[in-house]
Amino acid sequence: MSKKAIFIFVAAIIFISFIAYASFQYNQKLKLISEQAHKKIDQNMQVDKKENRDFYTKLANERKIHFMVIGDQGVVGAGESVEEGEAWQQQVSNLIEENYNNQVYQHQVIKDEADMFDNMLMYEQGKKETQQDLVAIAFGESDVNRLTVEQFEKSYETLLNQVIADQPGAEIFAIIGRSLSEEEEYARAIVEISDHYGVASIDVEEVLENADESMEELTTEEGKLNKAGVSMYAESVVDGIVGNVAEKKVIDYTNIEARGDLYQVDAFQSIVEPEDLDGFKLVGESYASSTSNHSIRYEFTGELLALNLENAGGLIEVYLDGEYFKQYDLNELPQGEIHLLITDELDEEDHTIQIFVRETGKTIQLKSLITQ
Repeated sequence: MSKKAIFIFVAAIIFISFIAYASFQYNQKLKLISEQAHKKIDQNMQVDKKENRDFYTKLANERKIHFMVIGDQGVVGAGESVEEGEAWQQQVSNLIEENYNNQVYQHQVIKDEADMFDNMLMYEQGKKETQQDLVAIAFGESDVNRLTVEQFEKSYETLLNQVIADQPGAEIFAIIGRSLSEEEEYARAIVEISDHYGVASIDVEEVLENADESMEELTTEEGKLNKAGVSMYAESVVDGIVGNVAEKKVIDYTNIEARGDLYQVDAFQSIVEPEDLDGFKLVGESYASSTSNHSIRYEFTGELLALNLENAGGLIEVYLDGEYFKQYDLNELPQGEIHLLITDELDEEDHTIQIFVRETGKTIQLKSLITQ
């Protein structure tokens, strides 16, 4: 091989080696950059996870706050003198935004005069996929009118467990409406169950009584809260939050056992098709009649029975297993979709329910039975 050929061969080897080495160094640099980028992403994810752990860490790290109200609209509503944007939930949101650098997004699962059994099922239907950070559960006098103390306790504790399971990092407040404050058994049940789970309970009547202003200055002539009254108990909630921040509260609902039996909402069954119709007709998604003495009959199995109604008023009578059970004046219940608990004390066996219309003119609209 000539000297020239040898030179060309050696030069080619050196050139190829240089290219290979440069490529290797370049790939190593890319690998290092990639590793650093992934490490940074992992660190950011860990920081983000930590900062979004619960309500108080979100508050401290200026994260968005999602605030849900569940329950009786009348309790978290306002008097006639309170203008739009000055209702209780809005005032609480405003106070949080004023005290901290967080945006507050409001969500509601509320209905005027809703009882706690209805609230329990409304929440299951209306809960958001977005994690809620602050939850208020509002109680009104409808619970006393429709639920026994035992049914009320069971409904509230079931709802509380639903909320905790779905929103494990949320701060929860129980709001005892003025109309319920004097019902000692119900008010005491709220406080005892709330205390068991580390949930703060706020009695609106107590807040007003302890205020420097007179009751006349805080309410309208009709006895509803005016702007000053609504502000007073909105401030009481935020005062509680400020106190918890000072005490460096950490939210932890783990290892809390239920006080009593809970409703197994996941096991509730919906029965849509009746066994017998006498005058009722299918209209849309409901079986309906507005004529007195028309009836509808269902068969079911279980110890619990509730009606899912699209309520527009009227009067009905319920017969269980052929025996008169109770008359219900639907004019006294909320308008729109409701879940009316009939009983949760039946034997675990087969039963029949027959519902009679007892007032001509207003249409009874039955969507389904709820049983367990």
